[in-house]
Amino acid sequence: MNRLKKIAKWTGIVFAGAFALIALLLLDRFSAARHAAPQIQGEKEITAALGSGVTQSSLVTLSAPVTILRDKNAVPHIEAQSEKDALFALGYTHAQDRLWQMELLRRVGTGRLAEVFGTPALSIDRFFRTLGFTHLADDTYAALPGGMKKLLDAYAAGVNASMSEREKPLPLEFQLLFHEPEPWEARHSLVMVKMLGLGLSANAFDEIARARLARDLPPTSFQEFFGVEEELAPFLVGELGKLFQKAPLTRTASAWPDLGPIGASNNWVVSGEHTKSGKPLLANDPHLGMLAPSLWYLVHLQNPVEGEARNLVGATIPGIPSVLLGRNDRIAWGLTNTRPDSQDLFIERLNPDNPDEYETPDGFTAFKLREERIKVRFGSDEVLSVRATRHGPVLPEETVAGAPSLEEGHVLALSWPALEPGDLTVAAGYQMSRAENFSGFLDALRDDYVSPMQSIVYGDIDGNIGFIAPAHIPLRGEAHRTKGLMPAEGWLRDNDWTGIIPFDALPQLYNPASGIIASANHKIVDDNYPYQLALDWNAPYRAIRIYELLEKGGSFTAQDFAEMQMDNLSLFAARVLPLLLEHLPEAQKETAEGKLLAAWNYSLDAEKAAPLIYAAFLHELPKTLWADELGASFDSYKSPRSDFLLSIFEGARPNAHWCDDTQTEETESCAAQTGKAFEAAMTGLRETYGETPQDWTWGAAHPVINNHIPGGSLPFLKNWLSLETPSAGGMHTLNRGQYRGSGARPFANIHAAGFRAVYDFADLDGSLYMISTGQSGDPYSPFYGNLLEDWAAGRTITISTRKDVYSEGALGTLALRPAGK
Repeated sequence: MNRLKKIAKWTGIVFAGAFALIALLLLDRFSAARHAAPQIQGEKEITAALGSGVTQSSLVTLSAPVTILRDKNAVPHIEAQSEKDALFALGYTHAQDRLWQMELLRRVGTGRLAEVFGTPALSIDRFFRTLGFTHLADDTYAALPGGMKKLLDAYAAGVNASMSEREKPLPLEFQLLFHEPEPWEARHSLVMVKMLGLGLSANAFDEIARARLARDLPPTSFQEFFGVEEELAPFLVGELGKLFQKAPLTRTASAWPDLGPIGASNNWVVSGEHTKSGKPLLANDPHLGMLAPSLWYLVHLQNPVEGEARNLVGATIPGIPSVLLGRNDRIAWGLTNTRPDSQDLFIERLNPDNPDEYETPDGFTAFKLREERIKVRFGSDEVLSVRATRHGPVLPEETVAGAPSLEEGHVLALSWPALEPGDLTVAAGYQMSRAENFSGFLDALRDDYVSPMQSIVYGDIDGNIGFIAPAHIPLRGEAHRTKGLMPAEGWLRDNDWTGIIPFDALPQLYNPASGIIASANHKIVDDNYPYQLALDWNAPYRAIRIYELLEKGGSFTAQDFAEMQMDNLSLFAARVLPLLLEHLPEAQKETAEGKLLAAWNYSLDAEKAAPLIYAAFLHELPKTLWADELGASFDSYKSPRSDFLLSIFEGARPNAHWCDDTQTEETESCAAQTGKAFEAAMTGLRETYGETPQDWTWGAAHPVINNHIPGGSLPFLKNWLSLETPSAGGMHTLNRGQYRGSGARPFANIHAAGFRAVYDFADLDGSLYMISTGQSGDPYSPFYGNLLEDWAAGRTITISTRKDVYSEGALGTLALRPAGK
């Protein structure tokens, strides 16, 4: 017994000692990170740093001194003597403020997360290694003009100079993970451009979801649910659906990385006839996943061209050496996601006698093969064999063949123009930001811009406004069997792409008679447009609201546009809620919640209870209306589908029969199912927020969550590293605030306008900007989340190009000078 006591005693001592050691080690890491703030004042001598190409590596340094002045909002104003030096300094500054963000994103895109996070990251690494972004980046770099290569190398050298000459400890994330970053390479910037394109072009995921559903719905129901052509539905769910009979592709969909909601956005531009100044105004607010720090980083670059100072101002993404959204001295541009049908999945049939071959219209041919070695922290290396067909890479075994999600002997391959050689989108973006007129703007995009397709509004100081939606969008022949709605048979020539939409046939406008151009992910072409851009446009309610507000006014100012960006009125709520209340049983209309809904003005304001009641009600309806028909596929379509929902309740109500629960013998009415959804929603709200609906607020239930990766998933760090505050807006408001509608915090705002801007051509220096967190990625910095509350309130900042203005209250000026000069 005494021996057992001694063993227990010493075991306790060992565990206590180990715990104390770990605690001290973590304390040391946290303590070191407290001192990671970069130098922003004084002077630094810069020695040559690695500026890496694909076929060569060289040392790159500054050719002349550069100054980096951080204004009172921590926005860097970079003044250089050449464009190359300006981008060197931009790389230096990005690495100072956002090094972990850059490290994380490049490791995602290059398929090297497992080197840091171990086995849990393997599925993401397999996916991105299969896409081969690193190899594609090498091809792009080799095809770039020499001047563009030098700019990419200069940026990479700036990043590396910042890291190599850093006198402070690495930021917190590196400390906690015991990880040190490798040198930045030019290819990493090109990989990040590919990642941005993927996040805005992932319509192949929709094909997967539809394929899962094809086995469960009869043709008529499929046609009603998706609104596809009546003659196409029987083939999609009949003949083609047979290929998906062995499994519902659940594992296929879940194995793909969660890229979050596909990017949305608002933009609009008006001519001087609609403004107080008589000059154009342009507004833009891209909607992407909310991150801490924000994906966006504000900057002002200045360098001389032919002896005159040239300015670039706007939003960058750290890791990419360009102002992606912004203005120069003559023009401004704003982007929204067009959401085109730019990707297709192809079902490839294997040779039953040789699994290393697949079928083509001309017989069987061998896969193109390459091996990828994935290093795994605390584990053994994994060798991944990547196969590619004439259509593109075969999705990883765990995603498809191992499910099995197709008939045995079939695989899925992904086609996407951005996976083909010759993608010079990065060069097109660079040239676009340097254009001086609309003709030059179009020329920049004409040949080189591949992906992602964006609806771009344009304005200039001469009073012109314009629009172009550039990208390489595939053409499908009349005989294409699925029109891009679902994976198509790869062995049939009729399913092959026949080319791309010609640039001059892409949607574009210049100085329209109305003096108004706007886009909000809605259908931007009419039914007479001769090409297929997309089959699944966003609902048009934000776009309708933009035009409604613009057509009412006549003397807009920049501040008016900033206030428009914060508009919380939902035109969809105004259309659908009266229909739902009409079907609600009288007893429920008389409840406190019912009365709040009936009196609501359809504005999703943070301080109101009605928006929360509406959102909960709306998101409960799919469970009572179409969960029974969709079965295992319901998870992919559990959010309200606006057009389909209206077809059940509005007008002739062609789809009212969906109210019936197919799992019961009796026939349920729409009133009964509406009441059932309302009751379930209100029960959930009362359990979560209390018994007094008048005390509920949308803002508390709908906080914007700027998620830190990976800290947002760690209980003891997430409340510190992730940034949140109550927010307004919803799915269909200009002040967009998208939520999942499920989970522990179903209405949390996870997808919104991380960047807002209004460009005033009467005074470009008076243009308005805002990002959702702060400029710094260091959680110890006062500029990590300092803009969060301003963002939520709709406040803005200006970024002047006049030194006497931006120097006022500046945080510091760092002078970089080349060694020996």
